[in-house]
Amino acid sequence: MLFAITSLDQFYSFRTLLLIVFIGILLVGFVWFMVKARTMESPQARRIQQGYGLFGLTYAFTRIFFLLSDYERGSHLGTVTQLHLIWVGLGYSVTFVSLLVIYYTVEKQILNRKPILTVIALGSFIVCLVSLVMVILNIGVDLVNNNGPQKIAQYTLYITGSFLAIGIAALYIVIARNSSGDVKKKALLSLIGLLIMFGGLLMDMDALSALGIDAIRFYLSPLLFIVGTSMFFVAQRK
Repeated sequence: MLFAITSLDQFYSFRTLLLIVFIGILLVGFVWFMVKARTMESPQARRIQQGYGLFGLTYAFTRIFFLLSDYERGSHLGTVTQLHLIWVGLGYSVTFVSLLVIYYTVEKQILNRKPILTVIALGSFIVCLVSLVMVILNIGVDLVNNNGPQKIAQYTLYITGSFLAIGIAALYIVIARNSSGDVKKKALLSLIGLLIMFGGLLMDMDALSALGIDAIRFYLSPLLFIVGTSMFFVAQRK
């Protein structure tokens, strides 16, 4: 699961402000790429810009859903509720939609290769969606022990999410190796931005709470989101 918020004091903190700034960056990126797409004469270039824009929009909704889940859990002093699980389930599902968009853009529109990672992201989305429906219908949900179908989405994110993160990094390494000049610089900056962003995702996982670095992770993950996404978006400016 995500970083466990245990009180409203934690929710009404600088971390939440940073996450709101992050959401704002994603939405600004969406608008900017969509406007830029309208100026492109090439249909392929237009679809690439639209893909980047839709990634920003969908991942903005991901973080909004996770913020709502934080508020719900914080308002119940860290207790897991069904509504909290629904917000988290929505966040997981839309996460894979955003990954599906970015992988399709890179695999099909830029590299023109078989959409292997896109298919994996689609399959992961379907699994998370089924898990979400089960939570909404309260099928097998154990709130006391925080067990049930919500764990399916969680493990799907842990397993396929890690694989997909490595996959997108590999794709941009391929782009960098097969290009030169500004295109190569653009691919390398995109790669660094994505790696920083995925580092934020890693820091946000509640599984790391056993390391005893929650005070650092609490602020580090949104900062990594902001820096990584900004670098990725800036790399696409030309």
